[in-house]
Amino acid sequence: MKTHESTAVLLLILERTAEKWHLLATLVTDSQAKQAAEGEWSLAEVLAHLRACAEVWSHSIVMMVAQSQPELAYIHPNTWMKTCRYAELPFAGAVQAFVIRRQELLYFLRGLDEHQWERTGRIKGREHSVYSQVRRMALHEEKHIIQIERLVTRIREVN
Repeated sequence: MKTHESTAVLLLILERTAEKWHLLATLVTDSQAKQAAEGEWSLAEVLAHLRACAEVWSHSIVMMVAQSQPELAYIHPNTWMKTCRYAELPFAGAVQAFVIRRQELLYFLRGLDEHQWERTGRIKGREHSVYSQVRRMALHEEKHIIQIERLVTRIREVN
């Protein structure tokens, strides 16, 4: 259930994710970020995935606020990630782009009133709200934090 407190928690999660990536950019080199164990994503690939998810879901959020119950095309974040070739970009620059976009999203979300948080749109025939998309993004990023920490530990052990 959406409450003022629950939206504040979600915004905090989104803010902390960006802060963690910003810190990682100072600790990890480009080559380290692109190292991957067999069958796992590299740090650069995790960032690329989260960036693509954030961009796709942010677009739907903005469209729900801008239009009355829009019918939105479904874009798979991994397809977007591959199309944009995010994992191939220099790591520090990719982090900077993620952080800047996140700051823009947070500014936008903090300016919404209660009614705007409840605005909806349809994606693949299912109704989603601004709140549900923000919640989806925050919970998804929380799940990847453990993965990120494990990758950083592995990088430190190897180097």
